[in-house]
Amino acid sequence: EDLGGQLSGEPVACSMYSGRLDVFAVGADGAAYHKYYADGTWHDYQNLGGDFKLAPMLFGSALPLTTVSWGKNHLDVYGRGADGAIYQKWWNEAKSQWEGWHNLGGQFKGAPVAVCWSPGRVDLFGIGMDDGLYHNYWDVNLNNQKWGGWEPLGGKFKLGYVSVVSQAPGKLDIVGIGMDDGMYHKAWNNGWTDWKPLGGKFSQAPSMVSAGDGFL
Repeated sequence: EDLGGQLSGEPVACSMYSGRLDVFAVGADGAAYHKYYADGTWHDYQNLGGDFKLAPMLFGSALPLTTVSWGKNHLDVYGRGADGAIYQKWWNEAKSQWEGWHNLGGQFKGAPVAVCWSPGRVDLFGIGMDDGLYHNYWDVNLNNQKWGGWEPLGGKFKLGYVSVVSQAPGKLDIVGIGMDDGMYHKAWNNGWTDWKPLGGKFSQAPSMVSAGDGFL
């Protein structure tokens, strides 16, 4: 099924409730575009603005945008802007409109990655200009609903992109490709573990999925 559009990067998709699918992609003009499926029908593309012309950047494996839903009718989309900072746009259900783009700062060479471990929580990751991984978070119950700020998680990654999943509330797992082409793993469970080498030799960024608590 042809969904149309003139896109310059791979699309990303997310569902914020059963029967709804939201798709985002960077257009040929560098802006972010949104298309959604609901009530059995695809709706037309909407220009969300922004400047993501450099989003594919240094690595073809890095998706231009990332999207996450942290609850029913709650949807966020993030992108690495042409200035290297991460930007956020979110759906305001009360106003039935998109808000942002909000500049979350930082300087990144790869696209961001977002994950939700429970309703009202978003964890955001990106590869900095020093090749290290950085983390930011938003929690509806913490910091007066403000972002926690970027913290360095160390490591050195050559592909500009990592994969992150949550096995269960309060748990995060990250895998990325190091400078030696090997895969490395780090986890959060009431504290960050050290980076652990998983071996192998890889030329593309990894992907990861969890089937439940204790399964990766």
